[in-house]
Amino acid sequence: MWKSCLNLCAVVLASSWTVFAQGNVDKQARHVPTKEEIEANKRMYETLRTPTFIRLRLVFLNPNTDETSDLAPPYKSTDRIAIRLILNHFFNGPITFVKYANQHRNLQLELLRDGDVVPYSKEAQQSVDRALTEPPNESSATMQFDAEKDYVLQRINLSDWFKTLLPGHYQLTVRQRFVWDGGWVQSDSITFDVGLDES
Repeated sequence: MWKSCLNLCAVVLASSWTVFAQGNVDKQARHVPTKEEIEANKRMYETLRTPTFIRLRLVFLNPNTDETSDLAPPYKSTDRIAIRLILNHFFNGPITFVKYANQHRNLQLELLRDGDVVPYSKEAQQSVDRALTEPPNESSATMQFDAEKDYVLQRINLSDWFKTLLPGHYQLTVRQRFVWDGGWVQSDSITFDVGLDES
């Protein structure tokens, strides 16, 4: 099965990497990848199936000022909690992969409240389930990342994943994969507290 996935993703990559490609353009102004480009895309795909060279970390994001911090502010249940997912890698050259508009496609969150797993909202769970069982079929963009630099990979709004958070102590961990049948990279964990709303 993975070979068919590989072929599918190689086609997706080949058709998406027009920014970096040097191939031909057809009459409809669509890029036609060269054999060398297709082979390079396949090699990158295989590399990203075992992404041990990628590191992920989480920082808190102030949705009003766009400032980030390693320390969580004091949250209330009605607050918008936003996180940035930062990518850094040490591969021996740039890495390139397709990022999909559906944030549930290659991303998973684990949120613990006082040690207990917080389930996804019904809508988020359905989207995650579809992403795990159905091949990609949504808008996408090609991303390229140089080695040993920090990049913002994703903004994560917890309200897109979970119902209103009850007061308690929370721990969040994120996992990301970079190709359809690839391994997952797990971020560090961050903790924060949600207090009672003042009435």
